[in-house]
Order: sequence, then structure tokens, then C-alpha cells
Amino acid sequence: MAEGDQSFDITSGSGTDATDLGSVTASENVTNLFGGIHNTQFTITDVDPASDATASDLPTVGTVYDVMNFGNGFANIYTDIPGSEGAANSITDTLVTPFGDFDIPTDFDAAGLLDPGDAFSGVSALGADAADAAGGAAADAAGGAADAAASGAADAAAGAADAAGATDIASMFDPLSFLGF
Repeated sequence: MAEGDQSFDITSGSGTDATDLGSVTASENVTNLFGGIHNTQFTITDVDPASDATASDLPTVGTVYDVMNFGNGFANIYTDIPGSEGAANSITDTLVTPFGDFDIPTDFDAAGLLDPGDAFSGVSALGADAADAAGGAAADAAGGAADAAASGAADAAAGAADAAGATDIASMFDPLSFLGF
């Protein structure tokens, strides 16, 4: 997996008729999965319009482009363009095949901003709950130790049997199986 920033020059048109619109900087993430599935994701982090252009001529900051190439003409192309000031994002997810392209309905919002503080929203309540639980935990520990000793050996034997018969999830992955191949 490779990560980094990449700058892209954006033009409109081609050849000598091309008009410079400016450049964008994107964080880039390139991954090779299972030895043959290649995924590249770009998230636009900065825009720099050319002198005769505006920022609206360029991709919006926060736009996500993700292309997963399965090989043999099969790919998944996902785009998520942030909406302006509270408007819904424009999200597309397309399965590209040699037989035609198929739109995949999705509500997954890769460009949605996450509030890192949300991860700790329940911590303040935990302090009071932990103090209440500590009083009862000491009494429970004495009885729990005896119970654990009695059932520990049986649980260990059952766990080993479960692990020996566990299914190998990775061997079940076939990205084309839903197409009948």
C-alpha cells in the first residue's frame, strides 16, 4: 500500500485547443489486494485555479474518486462529490464490465466529515458507571474465580474444536460470483 499527495493539472479540451483550468492536490492511496485486485483512491485536498478560471471549474475539495480494478475489463468506480453547505453529496458507484456498465445504488458517503470527538462521546458517563461497578466487582470476583476454574477447561476444549473447524473466509472471496462466472 502506498500513500501520499499527488498534484494534477486540469485542462478542458485537448491538444492545442486545451484550456488550463488550474491544478488540484489529492491525497492518494494505492492498494494491491489478493495479488491481482488493484485499488486507487484520490481525495481532493486543495485546488488552485488558473488565472482565467475559478475554483468552481475544478473538483470540489473533499471529493473522493475510487477505482478498484478486478482485471479482465471489470472495475468498480466510486465518486463522492460534497454538496454545497449542507446539501446532499453527489454519490455514484458503477460496476464496469465488458457486458456494459451497471449503477450500484449506495448510501455510503466516503467524503462525509467525521467528528473525531464522537469516538469519546460516551467516556464521561463511563467514569460514574465504573465507580459504581467497582464496589460490586470485588464481591463478584471471589465467586467468579471459582466459576471460571470449573468451566475454563471445558471452554478451552470447545474453543479449540471450534477453531479447528473454522471456515477460511479469504478462500470464499470471488468478486465475480454474483455475475454467475
